[in-house]
Amino acid sequence: MNLSAGAAVSAAAAVLCADIGTSSLKAALVTADGRILSFSQQYFSSQDSAPNSAHSAACGIAREWLPALCRAAAECLSGLHEQPGSGSLGKLLAGICISGNGPTIVGGDGTTFLWNEPLPPDAASCSATSLFLPRICAFRKLFPDVWTRCGRIFSGPEYLIRCLSGAEVTILPDERYIPAYWNADALAADLIPDDKLPAFVAPGTPAGVTTPQVTQMLGLEEPVPVFCGAPDFIVALTGTGTLRPGAVCDCAGSSEGLNLCTDRPLTGPRIRTLPSVVPGLWNAGVLFTSSGRLFSAYKERLQQQTGTALSFRQLAVRCIREPESEGGRILRKLAEEIKEAFAVLQEAAEKAGITVEPYIAITGGQAKTDEWMQFKADTVGYPFAVMNCADAELTGNAVFVWQKLGVYGSVADAAAGIVKKSKIFYPNCDSLSNS
Repeated sequence: MNLSAGAAVSAAAAVLCADIGTSSLKAALVTADGRILSFSQQYFSSQDSAPNSAHSAACGIAREWLPALCRAAAECLSGLHEQPGSGSLGKLLAGICISGNGPTIVGGDGTTFLWNEPLPPDAASCSATSLFLPRICAFRKLFPDVWTRCGRIFSGPEYLIRCLSGAEVTILPDERYIPAYWNADALAADLIPDDKLPAFVAPGTPAGVTTPQVTQMLGLEEPVPVFCGAPDFIVALTGTGTLRPGAVCDCAGSSEGLNLCTDRPLTGPRIRTLPSVVPGLWNAGVLFTSSGRLFSAYKERLQQQTGTALSFRQLAVRCIREPESEGGRILRKLAEEIKEAFAVLQEAAEKAGITVEPYIAITGGQAKTDEWMQFKADTVGYPFAVMNCADAELTGNAVFVWQKLGVYGSVADAAAGIVKKSKIFYPNCDSLSNS
């Protein structure tokens, strides 16, 4: 690591990393050596994850993202004025980096079609491989007025990047992802003009600086650089260090997926193989699309029945202590799904001659509850590791920025320098700290 590299990057500097989730925005200040100076989570008030069957143009949750980021920035930056030698906040802040869930589609006015909303039956795409074009075609069908009058169409994090700096981009994790996005032929087949979607850029690409209005909204004294993160899946793998063959990551959230980094594409039952952000590497994953939502739905029902608000941590502990309750059965089912997925990936890795690393890294809300992690390790029969930031999407963003600023020579080097294990949970053992 070379903290003297890059333009005016000091050892005290930090990046404000933000990740847009389905129901909240999370942000943290992350230094070049992986220290998490502060963290904030801001919930969206509307949470229109599935507005109604008519998909009214009132689906505007994206309009909440910039205010949520401003609140998160204020909370993260509130204590830094008193830090010795911090000087101007604008100089302390090396930049802002944005990631988010996908393929959420957003119009220029903030009209939003979230990644988990069902596709209408009468909206179709010619593409058999794209993750985005079916949803873009559905957006055109659902919101024809927005499509016509609002210019370009964005994915989630790119819309917030545009709000911050005015830059219009599409983040492509790697050239091998083009079939999962689009090319000129695919756009032509779906009658989408070439200029409707912004040009591709790589993760970590600078996207200008904050506009005067946004600089003021963020409470900064001067504009700061804005950087492109990546889709949440990519930054989660990056922020857990799942960038070497044999590394395994459990990405837990509204959906959950177990992921194995490989040096070649793997095939097998339920395995989906996608390129890694590191050239020459791949990610073999098994996905569960409803796991987090199943537990969230149970939480809402229980709160309505009892009239008592519960945090996810409180509910998880309660379910673990009451294994025969509905919640206990749900938690056990979720952990058993990961156990089955891990067996599938282990078998595929063994056939490919890949040695699986001795722990599963985890990111997401589950990683913040020790009892849940211990329960999961006991059920799966394999150690689970929590990294220096439980929401590893944020450290993944930091990896891209600090590499782009020249502090590290490559994304893999940056991940090795920034991502650190915080706790390891061994089966049938108490958690052990491991720095």
